[in-house]
Amino acid sequence: EKMRAELPSLRSALEKAQEDRMRAEQQRAEAERDADRKIQVMQTQLEEMQVAHNRSVVVATETAAELGGFRQDVEMQVAAHQHEVRTLRSQLTKEEAARRAAEDKLKAMEQTAAVRESRQRENAEEAEMARQKMTVLERELTSQKRLLTEIQNEYHQTPPKQPASGGEA
Repeated sequence: EKMRAELPSLRSALEKAQEDRMRAEQQRAEAERDADRKIQVMQTQLEEMQVAHNRSVVVATETAAELGGFRQDVEMQVAAHQHEVRTLRSQLTKEEAARRAAEDKLKAMEQTAAVRESRQRENAEEAEMARQKMTVLERELTSQKRLLTEIQNEYHQTPPKQPASGGEA
């Protein structure tokens, strides 16, 4: 009897336990579905991330290859520019040497011209002095010619002197 009296409460407890179990199973099933959905979303995200990563790797590889090629191009350009700079420096050195040589030649020519001008001035002074001497000499010559002419004229105008002793005439 005691068991019979407890039987309805046990049945009720059993039903409640079964309901709790069913609810727990539903919650577990729902939790599993949520977990499956979350797993599915995460797998999709992981796959998308993997695809994105693979794309990034491809892009990075291509970029690295392009950068490698770019680096080679830049290194070649740098080498070419360095060669051009060396060539230009060499040309500049040659041009500077040629300019210095031209300046030295110009100085030498200016010095030669200065010496020539100095000699020309000296020659001009000497020529002027010679002209002045010539003028003086010409005046003296003219004076001497006049004197000679006067003497000749006097000589012709005076009768010849007779010798004092009767000799030849």
